[in-house]
Amino acid sequence: MGGQGAKVASNPAYVPHGAAGAPPLATAPAGAGPRALVSVTDHDFREAVDRLSIQPPLGDQELQAIAAAFYRCVVGANQVVFGQGERADTAYLLESGLARMEFAAPGRPVEAVGSVKAGDIIGEGSLVGGDSHAVTVAAGTECVFFAVGAGQFGELQRHAPAVAVRFLAVAAQQQVRRLRGDARKIDAFAAHVLGIAQPAAVAPEPAAPATKLGKLFQRIAGGGKEE
Repeated sequence: MGGQGAKVASNPAYVPHGAAGAPPLATAPAGAGPRALVSVTDHDFREAVDRLSIQPPLGDQELQAIAAAFYRCVVGANQVVFGQGERADTAYLLESGLARMEFAAPGRPVEAVGSVKAGDIIGEGSLVGGDSHAVTVAAGTECVFFAVGAGQFGELQRHAPAVAVRFLAVAAQQQVRRLRGDARKIDAFAAHVLGIAQPAAVAPEPAAPATKLGKLFQRIAGGGKEE
């Protein structure tokens, strides 16, 4: 971080948290302490952004733009960050601590379905029009989050679209990894609870005979030694 990066659009209508005319802060989690504004010089904020491995890396102006959109909040151990079915209006980047994801299917007890560690983004659906949270997230230990409300992220999209797109790309990548993990858990649930057998592993097909071109590449890779 800290390079020039893409230039952030200069627009006097773009205002950070706390300034006159800024969108109101989203409702903080019930278990959260006071919200604090974020400065681009805050070491923990820069570390949290570094963990995202945003590509291409954010330049100084882009860091200022994203810092202006976020606020810091601390959630105590065993306190709920957001609940399943609650209105989704804020996304959270975990800076430190550990949290857990829980899901309650109709007629079944609450189950832990995932964990949240430093560098993870949660509640990202709120930034793209999601209505409600699909899971509950609760802090396992005291957690420090950098949070961004849908209104402030909308401002970021309008006035620094390249920054917003790259942040959403990282959130989407994380979501894909979670979905793959969810698919494995669904298979296990079907096998052990519903009695549905998982498909047997397919044996690999025998290797095809090497072609003349393939043998040539093999000789090249082997230093030119003939068989």
